[in-house]
Amino acid sequence: IKDEEILPPAYKMVRKDRPTRGGGVAVILKKSIVCLVMDDLPDTESVWCEITFCDKKYVIGAVYRPPDSPLSTMEIIYDFTIANFINEDNFILAGDFNLPKIDWSNLEVGNVDVKSSELLLGMMFNLNLTQVVNEATRAEKTDKLRTGLNICWY
Repeated sequence: IKDEEILPPAYKMVRKDRPTRGGGVAVILKKSIVCLVMDDLPDTESVWCEITFCDKKYVIGAVYRPPDSPLSTMEIIYDFTIANFINEDNFILAGDFNLPKIDWSNLEVGNVDVKSSELLLGMMFNLNLTQVVNEATRAEKTDKLRTGLNICWY
């Protein structure tokens, strides 16, 4: 599918499609927003870009971690984000990590995917991320994260 087939004319997309049928991740932006696509993170479904918006630089990551992924998937994401964005004030991470047993009210891991859940919570604490989706958007709780930024819109 071409970007033009699914986007309104004033928008552009940074995307990583799955090599197999269906799915992928994307960041969709107005064409007027300056965007630098960052290097690909191998062995993950993710895209990373740096944008300039209202005279500020932001880093945006979009991640999908399939259910029952090996621990190594979360380790790659954790290591990459900590190594590259630990000092980034304007970091936004959006996605679905498929770790529904995390208790976001008490910030505790559940009894499934314990190590991956610990890495996600560690990433959240170390990067000063905030959970913004606290209820089910599908079958179970989701785990989308972002920073607590004051973003101007125009």
